[in-house]
Amino acid sequence: MYIFKRSPLISQYLLILILTIALPAYAQETEDKQLNDFITYALENNPQLKASYNKYRSAEYKIKFTKGLPNPVFQYGHFFKSIETRTGPQENKFGIFQKIPFPGKLGLKGKIQKKQSEILRERYDKLRQKIITRVKNTYYDIFFVDKAIEVTQEEKSILESIESVARRRYESNLAHQQDVIKAQVELSNLTARLLLLQQNRKSTVARLNTILAREADWKIEKINEIKITNFEYELDDLKNIALKQSQDITALTLQMEQSAQAKKLAKKNYLPDFTLGVDYIQTGERDIAVADNGKDAVVGIVNLEL
Repeated sequence: MYIFKRSPLISQYLLILILTIALPAYAQETEDKQLNDFITYALENNPQLKASYNKYRSAEYKIKFTKGLPNPVFQYGHFFKSIETRTGPQENKFGIFQKIPFPGKLGLKGKIQKKQSEILRERYDKLRQKIITRVKNTYYDIFFVDKAIEVTQEEKSILESIESVARRRYESNLAHQQDVIKAQVELSNLTARLLLLQQNRKSTVARLNTILAREADWKIEKINEIKITNFEYELDDLKNIALKQSQDITALTLQMEQSAQAKKLAKKNYLPDFTLGVDYIQTGERDIAVADNGKDAVVGIVNLEL
C-alpha cells in the first residue's frame, strides 16, 4: 500500500480538508451493499470454493453407504453337462449371497467417514472465510486509495491556488521567486503522487476482480463510504474466539478423533466376516417314475473368512 507524505507548505489546509471530508465517512455507519454484493459474487463464482464444497458434500453422501452392508451378490450357473441325480438332471443354479462384516466394523467405518466429511467441511469453511477476508481487505484498500486520491486532488487544488497567488505576488514584487518555485515543485510532486495513486487503484481493482473470478479490467466505481464497526474485544476474548472457532484447530481435533476410530477398526479387522447365501438348483425330470421326480434343490450356505 502506497503511503503519501504531505507538504509542510499546506499542512494547515490539509488538516482542515481531512476533518471536513474524510471524517464524515467514518463517523456514520452505512449499509455497505456493494461490499456484500462482491462477497456474494465471489462465493458463488470461485472455482476453488466450488471444488471444496463438492468434495465435502461427496464425503457426506458416502456416510450412509459406508456404514451399510456391502451389496449382495447374485450368481447364475448353467450345467453344460447335467449332473444326474436320483430325482433328475441338474440344469441351472441360482444363488444370492450377502457378506456381513463382524459386528462393530460397519459402525466404525461410518464414524470414520463422518469425521472425514466434518474435516472437509471445516476446510471448506476456512476457504470460504479466507475468500470473504480477501474481498473485504481488497475492498478497503480500494476505499483507502479512493480517499487518498480525493485528498490529494483537494491538496493539489489548494496548492494550485497558493502557486497562483505566489506567482501574482512575485509579478507585483511582493514575494520572492523562491516562493513560486517552491510551490511549483510541490505541485509537480503532487501530480506525480496522484498518478501513482491512480495506478495503484488500477492494480488493486484488478486484484479484487481476480478474487471475484472475472476480468481484471472490470470497472469498480469510487467507494465513498464504508460501514464502520466498533472493535470491542480484548486480547483474551480474541484468544478464546480463536480456540473455539478456528477451522484449523477444529480440523486437527477431528483428525485425532478419526485416527482413534481408525485404530479401533484396525483391531477389529482381525475378526472374521460372514457370508450368508442360498443356492437354488433347478432339476429336470427323469424318464422313469421316481419319488420327488424333478424336484428342485435348495442349499443354504454360510462362509466364514478366517
